[in-house]
Order: sequence, then structure tokens, then C-alpha cells
Amino acid sequence: MTLYWAGVPIKITVSADQASNPDIPITIVVPASIIADNPGSKLTVRYDVRDIVNNWSLYSLAVQVTVTRPGVFPPPLVDQAPNYILDVDVLNGDDVRIMVLVHPHFPIANTPLTVIWRGSPVIGPAMEVRLDTHTTTPYSPVTVLLPHRQAAALAGSTAQVLYEAYVDDSGNPGMELRQSDLLTLTVIGTPPRLAKPHVVGVFGTVLDPDKITGDYQEVIVPAYDFMDIGDEITVHWEGVTTSGTTVYDAQQIFISQPSQIGKPHSVSFEKRLATLLRGGNLEVSYSVKVNGQSYLSEPALLQVGQAAVSTLTVMGSRSQTSPFYHANTCRLQAASPDSQATFEWHYQGFSERSTDAFFLDTHPEQPLLVRSTKTGGTIETLTLRPVNATGNASFSAYRSGCIVKDDGTIFGWGAGAIAPPANLAGIRCVVANSQAYAGLHTDGSVTCWGNADNGGSAPAGLRDGAQVAAASSAFAALHQNGSVTTWGNALHGGTVPPVIATQLFDIVQIVGADSAFAALRNDGEVFCWGGDQWRYGMHVIAARGSERLSASNNAFAAVTSRRSVVAWGLESDGGRIPAELVSQLTGVISLASTSAAFAALTATGRVLVWGDTRFGGQLPAPVTNILYVTGSTTAFAAITLNNSVVAWGEPNEGGTPPPNLQAVSLTAGYGSFAACRPDGSVVSWGVTTGQYSANDARAVYAVGANFLVLTADQKVVSWGSDNLDLQSLAGQVTQTI
Repeated sequence: MTLYWAGVPIKITVSADQASNPDIPITIVVPASIIADNPGSKLTVRYDVRDIVNNWSLYSLAVQVTVTRPGVFPPPLVDQAPNYILDVDVLNGDDVRIMVLVHPHFPIANTPLTVIWRGSPVIGPAMEVRLDTHTTTPYSPVTVLLPHRQAAALAGSTAQVLYEAYVDDSGNPGMELRQSDLLTLTVIGTPPRLAKPHVVGVFGTVLDPDKITGDYQEVIVPAYDFMDIGDEITVHWEGVTTSGTTVYDAQQIFISQPSQIGKPHSVSFEKRLATLLRGGNLEVSYSVKVNGQSYLSEPALLQVGQAAVSTLTVMGSRSQTSPFYHANTCRLQAASPDSQATFEWHYQGFSERSTDAFFLDTHPEQPLLVRSTKTGGTIETLTLRPVNATGNASFSAYRSGCIVKDDGTIFGWGAGAIAPPANLAGIRCVVANSQAYAGLHTDGSVTCWGNADNGGSAPAGLRDGAQVAAASSAFAALHQNGSVTTWGNALHGGTVPPVIATQLFDIVQIVGADSAFAALRNDGEVFCWGGDQWRYGMHVIAARGSERLSASNNAFAAVTSRRSVVAWGLESDGGRIPAELVSQLTGVISLASTSAAFAALTATGRVLVWGDTRFGGQLPAPVTNILYVTGSTTAFAAITLNNSVVAWGEPNEGGTPPPNLQAVSLTAGYGSFAACRPDGSVVSWGVTTGQYSANDARAVYAVGANFLVLTADQKVVSWGSDNLDLQSLAGQVTQTI
């Protein structure tokens, strides 16, 4: 029997004497510590009875009790939870409104408040969501919105809701942290399912029996940290043949060793089961039994037959969202065995099209559609996922990485608060600064983690985000309507100065420097804020008519509609173009940057540079016939017309490439570069050296102090100082949708 006091379980075993005397009540003692730790009004108390032998359960109705505690605030309110029951299915995707009735406890406007939503999902680790807000006018209630996905994560469980503030006895801002009573809600609805299994060797949604190696088909169940010894996994294989006959099999895994916990699990099904289903359909799923309760996964829905093999390939990474080199666009290269094939690129939902074999990625947060048309009119298409890997390597205390899995969940690593929160889901892409991360959800909301003062805490109710840009300790979100929201270190761009705040509308691009942001409006006007140089905000008149921005640590540059270049900021970081270069900067098609220099690529294939000579601001020899140039923190690298690679800058930090290197794409890391060769292999040089010798690389990312390769057969390979083991991500992090 288990009693739940405000969501806290208290278990007892019913004796034979108690079971044989049903008229005698059973007493369960609730420890005083649990009562003291869970004050509040209308706390939910319920119990359930579990018969382990006969495998059945009975559940009681809930009652509410009130535990008072002197000197605290009243609990918050949720008007969508009648009788303290929140049905997440009835919400129909709407966010949860949490109201703080501040009268008479907060007589001062702009008093900071933190609303807390916490609980233990039916499966997985405990979760806590903190929503920062503030009072608006004295004595007025405050409402914050909890994203629906955070509420749905507790379906089938109990949520505790409270708020806290640093105030004195009079309600004025003070040094003492005070909390409200708890509001306890019973959360009902459809609980989220576990991630789908990975069926090895599947091409798209097709399982080809002829492609199965040996006599068995492997299926991999993702790793779960919450499982323990005694738990079990059952993998289900269920299909329908062309004649309508059902084919079913199941394989079980029992967790019996500590070494099995937190690891992916593999089972094998006989190849004949796939052969029987040729031409039919297959559903592969699994269930996990934890403490006698079973939980289901999302199914992998497959067709069984010969896979239509696409000959269209794309090599190269989406543009990076890591600090200090995220202002540079990455180059993607399409290829087809048909030498006469034509290509078309466009972002999902965008009308603009590009028809070259290569593409410069200016919107890495968007799915990118690629189409090839072969001789005879055959069309093949691919859809590239948004950028799905990022990290930070600049500060050892915050060195970390973050990978977005195909299902929208996060695989991350790093010390303390830099690690991603549990139960994070629905993520489109993640942006990193030097001490925090911002996850952009598919619904346009933003979740942050890391150092709260430097961007790790997003403004409450942040919605309709289209892009997120990063400075070293702040973030800026560009909304769908062209407006801008900033947060983080106020001195480093986290607050927009009033003098330009009203001018930030119809914004089309934001880039971050070390401690500042620059925003480009659709009419070509440019605005800067942050750091010592632009602490009061600046309308950059000299940049009028700009079309694309770039940033070094302490300077900005822009390509104008006349294909010329303007720069502003710290001269030593490239903020002033030398007089002898001004007249030569014509026909410019792209800009790249390092920490303290800029490089401009012209339509004739010439590269011109300026800024700190150590960081690539001086060419050792003229550089011509260039297709593409990019920058790391301390060096530039470029691809020529014949696919050879040239580099310059700090010699030991990317400025000296391997001899005779050819590449179709380049990825910039912290003091390093990685090149994807024409044969599909990868090599890196600089601070992080290594290589991937197989010939199936599709994308290469710099992730913290590592390089990460996504392969054609859905493996994830990494090398670098973090010594990552990413085998468990096979089939879960892929290049294409």
C-alpha cells in the first residue's frame, strides 16, 4: 500500500493479519518532516493498493488537507484546474495560467518573483520548472504561463506549485527568501510516451529484408537513467503481411546488473520475420516496466520492402550556434551522380529559392529543403534538420555540449547548472553563449539553463521566437513579427537601451559580439547596444543600406546593398577598415570573422582581410580563386575552386592546414577547423586534432571542445578533449528529416 501526501509516497506492506481483517483500519504514519516540508492549502492525499502476486491495483479517491505555516504567502491559483485537478488533454495545447495574488504582500512595483512548478513524472527523474517574473503595479496580481509540455510531463502524477521572493516583513525587496504555501494539483491526461526504438539499417521509413546483415535484425532501445535492477523491457514486433496475416514476436530484457543501467539495450529478431512481411507494414515499439507499472514507447512505423535509394547527397553542417564563431555562415554542398542534375534550396515556409550546387546557410534554425532534378525529369528531395549540435569551450568551468535528438529531446553534458534540465522536449535547436544555453522550441517558446545572470533564465512568457542570437553572457530573441527580446547580463547586451528600443521593429537579423548585439532592420538600418562602446545604444548611420551583418569580439561589419563593406567598433578587432582597402572592397558577396579580424570574399574569388594580424587580419600571400571562407576564434580557412584548402592566422590554432587537403565543407571550432573531404572522410587540425576515416560523413559540428560527425548510416562519432562516448545516440541524431 502506498499513501501519497502532497505527492510524496509513503509505502507500507500489508500483513497477512491486516489483510484477513478488512474491518480493521490500517494506520499509516506520515513523518513530521514530510508535513513540515509540504505546507499549503488543499494538499492532495490519496492511496493505492497493489497486489504483487495477482498483478492488480486499486486507487482511492483523493481528499484535501491544509497545512498552515506562519509568515509565508498564500498559494498561487490555477483557474484551469477545477477542484485541484488539471486535465492536460482538456487544455488542448494551451499553456497553464499560474496566478500570484500579490495583495497585500507586495506593495512595490517590479518586485522580482519566481514561480515554481515541480513534481515527479510517472516515469523519469523529478522535474522543477522556475518561471521568473515581477510585479507590475503595486498590489496587482501577476500571471505567468507554464508551457503546456511542462504540464503534460506530469500527467498521471501530482504537481506542486509555489512562488518565492526576496522581501522583508513589509513586502519591500529585501535579503530574506520567502516562499508561498504549496498549491497541489492532481494532473491527469495522456502521459508522454517514451522515445521510439531505433531499427538498425532502416532507410527513411523502409526496412529492406535484403539489407539485413546475417540472420537477425537488430533493434536498439534508448538509454534511460531512471531504470534500476529488477526492471524489464519488452520489445514488440508486430506487422501485417500483404494477405492480412498478423506477424508478432517479442523480446525481453531484464535489468540484473548495475552496468546495464543508463545504457542503450539491443535485441535481435529473426530475419525471417521481416521476410514474411515483405510488401506489408511493421510496427516496432517497446514497453518498460518500473515498480510494477508499464510505460509504452512511441512506435517506429515502417514499410517492409525494397528501399528506394536516393542518389542525392548533401555534405556540410548547418551554420553553428556556438559562441564566438556563430556569426559565420556554413557552406553546404549538394551532389548527384548525374552530372547534368540541377539543384534547388529553400527554407521551409520561405519563398526565396537558390539554384546553385552549394548553399550558404543563413537560417540554421529552419528545416532546409533540397531538391535535385535529373536528366529526364526525375526529382529527388531531402529535408535537412535544423542545426542539432552546439557547445561551449571557452571557459573550462562551463565547457559543455548539447545535442538535439530527432525527437526534440536533449542529450547534453557539462558541470552543474550548465547541464540541460530533465524532461526538456519539443526543441527545434539550441543556442549557446559562454555560460548558458537557450533552447528554441518548435512552438516558438524558449527554455534556458546555465548561469542565470548571464542568460540562463529566460523572461517569463517568451513566445513566437523565430531565432535566438548570443553574446558571451546574454541572448537576444528575434520574434516572428520582427520585434526583439533580450535577457542576461544587462551590461553585455541583455537590456536594450531606451534610446533605440522603439527602433527595433521589422528586424531581420541579429548577431552577437563578445558583449554587444547588432540588429539589422528590413529597411537596411542597423542598431547596436551593449558593452562599453554601445552601452547607451547606437543607430549606426554609416551602415545604412546593409544586407548582412558579421561580428568579431568587439566590432561589427556589414555588406551593403552596393556590395561594399562598412565596419565599426574596436579598431584592433576589425572595427576600422584600413584606408587602402576601402576602394578594393567592391563586389563583396560574404563576410567571415574571427575573434579580432574580418575577411571579405568578392565575386571574383578574392579575399581581403583586416583586423588583428595574429587572428587572421593579415594574409601571408594573396588569396584568390576562393569559393568559401570561414573563421574560427583565431584563424581563417577557405576552399578554392579546385577544392583545396588554404588557411592563415594563429599557426597552431587552425592557421596551418594539413598539406594537400581538399574539402567540400569546413567547420570552425575553438582554435580548430574540420574539413569534410570529397570522399566523405573528415580531418581536423589546430587545438582539436583527429579524423574520421570512413567515407560516409554527412555533417560535422564543433561541440564544446570536440568535433562531432553525423554519418549516412545514422551513427554519431566524436573526438576531442571531452572523450565522449556517443554510441547510444545511433539512429537518434540524423542529418535529414
